[in-house]
Amino acid sequence: MPEIDPREALTRFLPLIEEEGFLRLRSSKIAVYGLGGVGGSAAEALARAGVKTLYLIDADEVAPSNLNRQAVARVSTIGEKKAVAMAKQLSDIAPWVEVVPISRYFSEETKAEFPFEVDGIVDAIDSIGPKKALIKEAFLRDIPLVSSMGAGNRMHPELLSVMDISKTSGDPLARIIRSFCKKEGISPLTVVASSEPPIVSGLLDESGKRVPCSSPFVPPAAGFMLA
Repeated sequence: MPEIDPREALTRFLPLIEEEGFLRLRSSKIAVYGLGGVGGSAAEALARAGVKTLYLIDADEVAPSNLNRQAVARVSTIGEKKAVAMAKQLSDIAPWVEVVPISRYFSEETKAEFPFEVDGIVDAIDSIGPKKALIKEAFLRDIPLVSSMGAGNRMHPELLSVMDISKTSGDPLARIIRSFCKKEGISPLTVVASSEPPIVSGLLDESGKRVPCSSPFVPPAAGFMLA
């Protein structure tokens, strides 16, 4: 494998961020929680941007149903832990970035096991309980965090926006997080949210429960915006 200097790889990016931005990125440690359609694209963009260290946090394995939208999903990675597969992928893209895979579930009960000596956090968690716990922990520790709201059941990436959680509307997940933040006194909270009403999925699981669906367009766009 040829050795590539990060400055050479970032030749087209350096004029936009200048030397100060480059040095800031090359000293930054970022944790990405959730490596699905949103988080995987955020992690890839951060690696390509040249951050110093990326913590990749996800306990799930790559499944065939991930192939339509997730950066980590390849036929060759099906069955692998997402964090491990993503780490290998990013090491091939940007070997000068230190990538640390963590294949564990984050929760209020397990939070002590996770890295919080970081400069920023990307919250791309789908589950409400862990999402609340991560947002609160980052707020209490004064760690900058950006959070993804609902990206599933939508088709229009152009309707995504960056905003404070207080400005969201029409998003069931954002409504829950908005209420939680108000109750806990968490402010501000920067989120990526869509103004597109969620499409009601007709896909049901074996128990008859509605299964969330995702397009190839919206989750990756949300991930790039978070990055």
